[in-house]
Amino acid sequence: MAADGFQLSGAAAQIYEEQKVPAMFGPLAHATLAIHEVGPDDVVLDVACGTGIVTRTIRDRFGEQPRLVGIDLNEGMIDTARKVCARDSVVADFHVCDATATPFENGEFTFVICQQGLQFFPDENAALAEFRRVAAPGARIVFTVWSRPSPLFVAMADSLRVHAGEDLAKQSLAPFSWTGAQTIVSRMSEIGYVDISLEELEVDRVLAHPEQSIPKEIMGAPVGSSVISMGEAIFDKVAAEMIDATEQYRHDDQLV
Repeated sequence: MAADGFQLSGAAAQIYEEQKVPAMFGPLAHATLAIHEVGPDDVVLDVACGTGIVTRTIRDRFGEQPRLVGIDLNEGMIDTARKVCARDSVVADFHVCDATATPFENGEFTFVICQQGLQFFPDENAALAEFRRVAAPGARIVFTVWSRPSPLFVAMADSLRVHAGEDLAKQSLAPFSWTGAQTIVSRMSEIGYVDISLEELEVDRVLAHPEQSIPKEIMGAPVGSSVISMGEAIFDKVAAEMIDATEQYRHDDQLV
């Protein structure tokens, strides 16, 4: 599902759910599903589902009838997705598996969605082919990929470059690393996709109380454990420098 180096422990997955989902992935799911609606007869596959925010958003927006299945390679993410869905009485099936080799039948799904996962797949074309295989004739396949780094993550990378080196700085920008925009349409056409369209969405990332939320952003990131391992002084310095670098986005007690 995801390239090596983008694996979160159970604790980090919980921080991801508490911090990144409301700040970013929830708003993105709502923005995407405002354009691509799900019907009661749809059978939905949520690829690289993380803690299940797309699945939960579909259930919230479109009711109890669509069948929902989520997959992720990260066991911590799937465990958290199951717990959160159970807490919220959301009925869905979750599986730990690779996006390039799923256990599903040909044409099993009428709606396949992948929110911010494609850039982490070691073999992007294989994942696109697998999406196509499990999609029924006439199915819709939707994926979102960041087009550029957010100012918050640029600030993180700049600070890590000084305090931890170029490798960790580069790893912190992995969510924004997709370079396939120029070739994606032709590659999808070769795999058998039709009626391909590209759309740009913009969502605000809202961080309440940045002095508390930015440390959690670091801990919930793929580089979080590495930053923590460098000690409290470095961790606090990175957080403080991120807050200073994003001051222009402050509105009262929020960064937007």
